[in-house]
Amino acid sequence: MSWFSVLLLLGMAALIPTAYAAKIGAPYVPTYRRALIAAFDFIQLGPGDALVDLGAGDGKVVRLAAQRGASAIGFELSPIMWVIAVLWSLRYPHARVYLRNFYRQSLQQTLMPLSRRSNQRTILFTFLMPQNMERVRRYLASQSVQAARYFLSYMFPLPNTEPVKIIRVPRCGPVYIYDLRPLTKPLAAIKPV
Repeated sequence: MSWFSVLLLLGMAALIPTAYAAKIGAPYVPTYRRALIAAFDFIQLGPGDALVDLGAGDGKVVRLAAQRGASAIGFELSPIMWVIAVLWSLRYPHARVYLRNFYRQSLQQTLMPLSRRSNQRTILFTFLMPQNMERVRRYLASQSVQAARYFLSYMFPLPNTEPVKIIRVPRCGPVYIYDLRPLTKPLAAIKPV
């Protein structure tokens, strides 16, 4: 097998999951930094907070949260975007991006390693297509999140849910900010395993 064939196979192996990620979540579209900064300023994201990015893309949200002193974890399905996110996040010791489907992750288990460093608030972030927002709402309803505080959605609102605030920055999409507590299960509702 020639090197060209090997490279072609590797490229296809990376593109197929990337296409799948675009289908079930969103194609890669960058989140505007100015909108994130305005939203993070509003919620006063900082040291002691834990942020989980549901669909991390290039890892920008994870990096910006880590720059503010928060512990940050991202989940990404596209191997190409995951590599970019991991490389960009290497300089932040409290930032991690995993190549995983967040729908198959327990937020409580995801946040457990962060609890040693983060004990103030938990913030979730997503930027998915509108047709996926109902599924995100159902996912949140199935999760218990310690110190749940905010859910941020860039561009698209959660259906039938009133945001606490909508951040609007010129030439950027809106950031919908929700109180996370009523969107998730109370910790007492979890059955011991």
